[in-house]
Amino acid sequence: MNNTQHYTGSSGRIDSVIGQSSVQSSTDCRENNVNHQYQDNSLSTYKYSCLNDLNYSISVGDQCTTQCHGKANNTKQMLDLYLPQSADPSTVPIVVFVHGGGWRRGDRRAYRHYFSSYDVNLLIAMIMATWGIYQNVGKAFARSGIACAVVSYRLSQLKFPYLIIEKLTSFLMTTAIICGPILACSWLVVRYLLALHSFALTFSHCLSVLYTTTPALFIIYSFYITVYRPSKRIVLLLPLSFIILQLINSKSPFKAYLYHKILYAIITAVTLSLIQAFSQHHDSLDHLHDETSEVRHPVHVNDVARSIQWLIQYGQKTKLYNPQSLYLCGHSAGGHIVSLLVLDPSYLNNVGVQLSDIKAVISISGVYNLSGLSRSILKQFYLNPAFGNDPATWAMASPCNHITRSKSKHTPPFFIINPKYDFPFLHEDADKFVAILSDNEFKCKRLVTPNRNHLTVMKEFYWKEKPCSGNVEEMSILFIYECEATHK
Repeated sequence: MNNTQHYTGSSGRIDSVIGQSSVQSSTDCRENNVNHQYQDNSLSTYKYSCLNDLNYSISVGDQCTTQCHGKANNTKQMLDLYLPQSADPSTVPIVVFVHGGGWRRGDRRAYRHYFSSYDVNLLIAMIMATWGIYQNVGKAFARSGIACAVVSYRLSQLKFPYLIIEKLTSFLMTTAIICGPILACSWLVVRYLLALHSFALTFSHCLSVLYTTTPALFIIYSFYITVYRPSKRIVLLLPLSFIILQLINSKSPFKAYLYHKILYAIITAVTLSLIQAFSQHHDSLDHLHDETSEVRHPVHVNDVARSIQWLIQYGQKTKLYNPQSLYLCGHSAGGHIVSLLVLDPSYLNNVGVQLSDIKAVISISGVYNLSGLSRSILKQFYLNPAFGNDPATWAMASPCNHITRSKSKHTPPFFIINPKYDFPFLHEDADKFVAILSDNEFKCKRLVTPNRNHLTVMKEFYWKEKPCSGNVEEMSILFIYECEATHK
């Protein structure tokens, strides 16, 4: 029996999207006569509140009634809880959302990761802040009457020499966001205020801007290591390297030549990247014997399992939502984590959570077979830092390897989502995963949403005043209300 429904995103409302299922099955919303109150609820707009930085590494116990703030063992072991203002909180389901980032990047408020002890990338930070990733997910569910916990978890770290490449990339992006506005303003001033219509920016002008803004870049990085302090020896490297660069600049006999500016810009970029990379690597060496310093699988999955246990206890204590209607949702690496949690329930069982406590899973651009990451440079940047070098570990951590027909009756349904312009290997991975689920009689739905890529698909959450156009937000909300109707 094929329990898979295939959806295609469209510009219509919910009803028209449901009507476009290319594989009709007995679970279709209309054919089951789902109570229309659930469709109406998914279109309603609720006021909501947010409890920030709740510490799930500490037992709920008697610590709190409405909030549980405190110093976590790790700042990543926290969550933000978005709560709709419902007349009857006991009917409010809750979604546990797990962010993406390749198991070594990201945060429940994504922009914060890119100006922290993990990384400095002002361009990505500005993009994430502008789009509100991943806070927008919590807001989107909450305004539709569904509580949402956006969870952070401990992250793996990239090692030398690949760490240097990543830091250099981040530095160049930071330089672009600083120099870009300066170049644009310079062009406007020269062109319109000075009326030099024949003026054109050249490569030499661009290098001159980079050349003159080097002190500003050092100030930014000085602020960075002041806030996120590494050892004193590392802090001394920054002013020392700046002084050396200034001496090179002032004493160079080639100062008037273009290639001097090119060399100076390259040296500046490499110097700052090395300082940041060495700083991060040095911190990990200082705590080499600390269990928490080497974050690898199954730390990420265990953290999320712990957050689920905490949320169940918190809901039972505070009555702010119904902990018996709990759903999992994740993006990218988060999709891998939530899929693995339900297909290998040992992680949940270890913290006292039963698989029956999970009602359904929504995975957006998830990873289901880790061996697919071993055939390219992704192995060094994602697979090895998070899962090590052992193929046996990769196999055990791959959700697709835990699918058996005997589990199909006890495992919650899946909703697998990919944007049309997702990475090709993720499309292939998702198609194979859905096929295996279907062959083993799991309940599963599939959606390919148009005109989005791996990142912009998350922008669809809370993008408009109301969910619309059969996008990922609306389809996810409808899926949850369908499941709610089934369990009534």
